[in-house]
Amino acid sequence: MASGRQVRRLSPIARLLTLRCALCADGHGQVHLPGGLLRGMRLDGHGMPWQELEHAG
Repeated sequence: MASGRQVRRLSPIARLLTLRCALCADGHGQVHLPGGLLRGMRLDGHGMPWQELEHAG
């Protein structure tokens, strides 16, 4: 049964970024992404996935 909270769909890029952050998180929930990761994912300079995740939070 669905709760009263509206479900928001994330773009594939935002879902991939979320998964990568979850895999890199330490025991305290902090994320330290390896250098060049965003560049390798072709996300450097693009704020859209980050903004999308902030609004979904």
